[in-house]
Amino acid sequence: CHSATKSGWLNTVQSLIAGYGYAGKHLAAILKKKNIEFVVASRSVEASTHALSIDLDHEIAPIDFEHIWYFVPPAKEHESDIRLQHFLSSLPDTGKQRRIVYISTTGVYGNCHGAWVKETRPTNPITNRAKRRVDAEQQLRKWSKNEQNEHVILRVAGIYGPDRLPIERLKNNLPFLAENEAPWSNRIHITDLARICFAAMYKAEKNEILNVADNQPSNMASYFNQFADIAKLPRPPIVTLANHDGQISTQMLSYLTESRRISNEKVLRTLSLELKYPSLAEGLPAAWAEHERDDKQ
Repeated sequence: CHSATKSGWLNTVQSLIAGYGYAGKHLAAILKKKNIEFVVASRSVEASTHALSIDLDHEIAPIDFEHIWYFVPPAKEHESDIRLQHFLSSLPDTGKQRRIVYISTTGVYGNCHGAWVKETRPTNPITNRAKRRVDAEQQLRKWSKNEQNEHVILRVAGIYGPDRLPIERLKNNLPFLAENEAPWSNRIHITDLARICFAAMYKAEKNEILNVADNQPSNMASYFNQFADIAKLPRPPIVTLANHDGQISTQMLSYLTESRRISNEKVLRTLSLELKYPSLAEGLPAAWAEHERDDKQ
């Protein structure tokens, strides 16, 4: 890849995408269309990208950017988010105005027993992965006590899109719950997530928290069934929570212990956005069509 650190180019760029996974790549496409220069920070990046190679499991050398999208997941080995801690420590106190847009998770709310959830609801994480996200949010609040530092926390629902669909699960005929037994869950199409990430940098109030989900909560069984019908794959065999006999994975069961309906009213109002895919009814057919087009190329 281009080594941004070996040229003067790095010193002229204000924007950084830390973490170049699914969301990072979709955001990068938006920045390119808008002719915004940016650097990518990741352990491994594509050759055509201006990049910094960093390993946030360890302390890193100082880096200097004003607009930062942070998509790096916490390490599973720690109770706190050590990676974010190392990253924040690398930002020098130069008096520049900095803003970090951080992707968190709606999992920080824990089990809300199907209630509608706004950003004012206290966090109550159940899983270790959600507890690490709460720790990261607390780190950002502490970092932002310096008046030059600002953050925007996006609490994001389950992400789907052309490259993130339950194709293999359905092909492998893995069983799941009936729709009337599955708890409430929430989704967001990757295209709308990337648009929100971009807008949050330039439109959100400082130190804001925004829920990110589409307009219509559903449940995971409905998600699998709707997609199976669209892709002309068999719907999952039905089991019950009481008698699944280990046919539902431990990780999947952890999602099924939580039920909530995420309100996206604030993010749409704050960022003056309308979703391209307001529900699975619009998003799943579009995601499948794009997946098929990419598969044929």
